[in-house]
Amino acid sequence: MNYAPHRTLPGSLWRQVRLSLAPVVSLLALLAARCYSPQDAHQSTFPPTASASKGISFVRALPLPPRPPSVLFEIVEGKGLSLTLTGLRYASTWVAFRGVLKEDPRAPVVWPKAVPFSSQIVTATMVLDTAAPPNDIEIRSYSEIDPQSGEPTSTPKAVFQCHRFTSPICSFHQSRSEISFPDINSKLLRFPYLVVFMLWGIPPNQWSEGRREASGSWLFQAQAVS
Repeated sequence: MNYAPHRTLPGSLWRQVRLSLAPVVSLLALLAARCYSPQDAHQSTFPPTASASKGISFVRALPLPPRPPSVLFEIVEGKGLSLTLTGLRYASTWVAFRGVLKEDPRAPVVWPKAVPFSSQIVTATMVLDTAAPPNDIEIRSYSEIDPQSGEPTSTPKAVFQCHRFTSPICSFHQSRSEISFPDINSKLLRFPYLVVFMLWGIPPNQWSEGRREASGSWLFQAQAVS
């Protein structure tokens, strides 16, 4: 593999991600780890939309934007109020026509300012300002972080994974300028610290320095109130 996810996640986060991602290696040669348990997979609200036995339709890879996209959650609360939870890009290895752009992890980890919202969430949608859909998504929620390093001190309280080509398939809506992933499981937002990791495939004409994938991680801090 040509990307270095250990450079896009904090040390402890990457060790956990590395231990959780898996069979996709033999199918797409994208990730090296093990899939999470079936119990965790059930946390996903994105059911598979195609059966592996039916094969996968031809999908053309879309060019990546010049820089990693912004990522946010659009939340609708029980009283009909809506708010936006904006992610802070933590690190990335991005491939654009001008070459490879690297953003190394920072220490200590800096989290974005917490956004308070009602614990009664009606809907939550993740939105990316790019037309290029990622091949793999993982979202993890944590309850605590180390006050010195800023890294999570516990195992994830909730985990979500989906993929573009293998089960569980990501369900998304695509426009010319953005991609939205609807019906995000509200359980992910019950804990204050969220980490979103995504991996993109790259069209051959955009490969650079031997890299065929791009990746990035984003941090969110939520504050659910009753």
